[in-house]
Parts: sequence; C-alpha cells; structure tokens
Amino acid sequence: MKTITDTVTITELSRLTNKSRPTIYKWLTLYENEKRDEMPQVIAQLFDLIVDSGSKKEVYQFCEDQFVSIDDDENLEEIFRLLRTYRSKLNLEKIRNFILEEMNK
Repeated sequence: MKTITDTVTITELSRLTNKSRPTIYKWLTLYENEKRDEMPQVIAQLFDLIVDSGSKKEVYQFCEDQFVSIDDDENLEEIFRLLRTYRSKLNLEKIRNFILEEMNK
C-alpha cells in the first residue's frame, strides 16, 4: 500500500498546509489509525488523494486550492510582485518550465 510520504515529505506537507510538522505527524497517526473524525476533513481528503493516486502535482494543486491565500503569504506576494515588475526582462517560459519540472520530482 502506498504511504503518504511516498509522494510528499512531512516538511512539504507542513509548508503546503501552513501547519507545523508535529501537527502533520499527529494527523498522519490519526489517519493511519482510521480516526478520521478526529482530524480536519480537508486533511483526510488530502491524505486520501495522496494514498489513492495523487501525483505530487495533484497534491500541490489540492493544497493550493485549499490552503494558500496570496494575501497571507508574503513570499508568494513578493514573487508575484517581482514577476509583474520584471516580466518584460524575464524568460517566463523558462520559469514556468522550471516550476513544472519541480512539480514532477
């Protein structure tokens, strides 16, 4: 059976969900012990996606849809600001390809 960490690391999950690693470990233990009612439903859905068939790209997309708020993420805001400011000087296709390549690892 595929495990959660076959697809993403605990550190990645922590960053993607904006939760601490100890919280991720707690939820992982609950999930593995089939105690879904003691964890957030969205986390159970995320873990289901990972175990059932989720690629890293699908996991990142799910987390972006569920957990990322551009207003709450200063790094993301800064990246968007830099992209907008310097887009005429940047090779956006190369940046896009880099991101897609990273997602397939």
